[in-house]
Amino acid sequence: MYKSTKTNDKSDARQLIVRAVNAEKEAAAARKQARLAKIRYKQARKAFKQAKKAAKQARKEAKIAANTFQAKAEKAKKPQKNRTKSKKHIKVATRKAPATARRLRDFIYGAGNLRDPAEAYIAFRGRLPAVDALLKKRGLDRAAAEPVNS
Repeated sequence: MYKSTKTNDKSDARQLIVRAVNAEKEAAAARKQARLAKIRYKQARKAFKQAKKAAKQARKEAKIAANTFQAKAEKAKKPQKNRTKSKKHIKVATRKAPATARRLRDFIYGAGNLRDPAEAYIAFRGRLPAVDALLKKRGLDRAAAEPVNS
């Protein structure tokens, strides 16, 4: 009997050790889950704050847009002055475009890519293009006339 009692004590001790090790593992796992939960909570809280801030900004922008729309609607509701075209307005509307603008429209814009650009420019201006005015404006006409000292 003594032996059997001793064996039971060993097996009981082993079982207690195994239970203690398992309990420690479970406690470590629980601590790890708690840490992860805390991290997830912080992340969720941060995301919530960002969403709340974005919603506040959206409400602000919507309010501005609504006020703008309302102001435009009220302006549209105001009665407009009766604007009848006088003879002056009719004269402005029927006045012909200046000759230069008409030639630009006809020879440059209206030509499309059907005419050679040099021919279109000659038809518009009556002469070939020159760079003299450009050089004069940029102050390069004097520099071109002066000899270069070596």
